Amino acid sequence: MKQLFFGHLLFFSILSFGQNTATDFIVSDCDGIDHHLFSKLDEGEIIVLAWVMPCNPCAIYTQPAYLAAHSFSESHPEKVHFYLIDDYANSSCTYISDWAQEYNMPNHVSFSSDDISMSDYGEDGMPKVAVVGGLDRRILFNENDVNITFDAIQLAIENQFNEMAIQDIEERIKTTVFPNPTSGELRIRYSHKKTNYEILDILGKVLKSGFLHHSEGENHNETSLNLSDLGNGNYIISFYSIDEKESILFSIQ
Repeated sequence: MKQLFFGHLLFFSILSFGQNTATDFIVSDCDGIDHHLFSKLDEGEIIVLAWVMPCNPCAIYTQPAYLAAHSFSESHPEKVHFYLIDDYANSSCTYISDWAQEYNMPNHVSFSSDDISMSDYGEDGMPKVAVVGGLDRRILFNENDVNITFDAIQLAIENQFNEMAIQDIEERIKTTVFPNPTSGELRIRYSHKKTNYEILDILGKVLKSGFLHHSEGENHNETSLNLSDLGNGNYIISFYSIDEKESILFSIQ
């Protein structure tokens, strides 16, 4: 029975420390402003959570996280935020703010609340930094003391921005063609604004080309193409603009 209990305990521990999604919170900062973590992430923002004692040694590894977060202030203004959190909520807001100023970290949001728990991100430790972002609320970085580096945090944030940019392009150019197969008329429903299109055979030869317009005020547009002059078979329709491209296979029967 003891062995069985130990096995369950070990399994629970692995699950706890293997967490890969952020823990939500709604907490007031030291200025009395409420912060809802998941709402921030849903708006495309990335949050750097830094727990400190605070103490002098904590600054050595907290500063790289601070500098990495603010390295995106020009390329992605107001999208990366640095949250400075007292480890066990036993330091005053004044003390946290004075400590941050002393170590040249003025642009931060400070908290002294145990509702933001470092234990949700595995092993406690001073300092501890976790970076979270994305609609799936992922933990992008999660390390303690000597493992907290400027390059690692900057790369985690940069990778998330790149992924978000790809997702945005995919959403904006999302296109549907129907019916598929078609007997000659191919209808196109699209959300992108101005896009060229080409119809190619399966060998890549361009058979037709044209331009799709987006009506102002409409989330989606719909148009149709008469392809009755093409024979039965498989074809590709490609939509593209300067930096976006999408190809869909369809057939005429």
